[in-house]
This record gives sequence, C-alpha cells and structure tokens, in this order.
Amino acid sequence: MAKNKPFRYYLPFAFSARNGTRWLVRKATLSDLYDIVALDAQSGHTPWSEGAYKDRLKGQDETVSFVIVPEQDNEQPHAFAIGRVIVDEFEILNIVVDQNDRGIGLGAMLLSVMRDHAVTRGCNAWILEVKESNDAAIRLYETQGLDVVGKRPGYYSDTGEAAILMRGALL
Repeated sequence: MAKNKPFRYYLPFAFSARNGTRWLVRKATLSDLYDIVALDAQSGHTPWSEGAYKDRLKGQDETVSFVIVPEQDNEQPHAFAIGRVIVDEFEILNIVVDQNDRGIGLGAMLLSVMRDHAVTRGCNAWILEVKESNDAAIRLYETQGLDVVGKRPGYYSDTGEAAILMRGALL
C-alpha cells in the first residue's frame, strides 16, 4: 500500500460553510468521546455504544476519526466521521452531522477529508452502508462519486430497513 502521497489538508484547518459560518476540522480525540456519543444518539439511527466509539477513537486497526467544531470555540463537535483502511479500500464506518447544522456542507467536508486520507493511505476505492430511507445521505454520497452497488435487506435492527451498499473509485 503506497503511503507517500501528500495529504491535502493539514489539520486542523478552517473553512466556511455554505451559510457563512466558520468551522475547524481536526482529528477526533478521546476527549471528544461523550460529544460524539451524544451526536450519534440524536442522529436518528441505531447508535453505537460508548465502548465502540472509545475503541475507534484510539485509532487502532487503521481507523481514523475527524470532527468539525465551531472555529470560535474549537471544543464541542457538531459533526464527525470515522473510517478505516481495509487492504486497498477505505470504509466509512459512521458519519454524523448535528441535526441543526445539516445542509450547510459539513458532511461534504468530512467526506473530502476522509477521501484525502484514504488516498494518502493507498486506497483505490471507498465503501459504505446507508439506510435505504436516508435519501439526503444517499444524494450526498452520490455527489462524492459513490454509486449504489448492492442492498442488504433487514440489515438495521432498529427499523428492519435494508442497508444500501455504495462504492466509489478514489484514484
């Protein structure tokens, strides 16, 4: 796996959302654990356990996590993404944006950072699963070059919904 391609974003970095608000993207740390758990709980899908997030935030097994925080206070995350390298693919494990901040570009920024990280790690594709009823997320993923490649009926235990499998080329 090639690991010598430059990472476009030097963390942390600031950006402006579509509504003009200013944000910082940085790597998530264990100190973000409770805020990430709270964001996940209000997201409308089956939340992960605190232990699962804690394990992922430790950055083991090629896992990486990023958060977006307001530029002025740089503390409480309003969005996060977690992914991991699996051989030559990058799997988006979870991506959540605070309900009050959806539609302003935070999700797209997280995907852009995840894409760059994946390319830096030598991945040639990225994959994810999304609830079939999550039309907004599916549209966002399609704008990032991911296509529907399959379906897992009854995948989500909380609703019985199918998981839509999506995959996209990175190179």
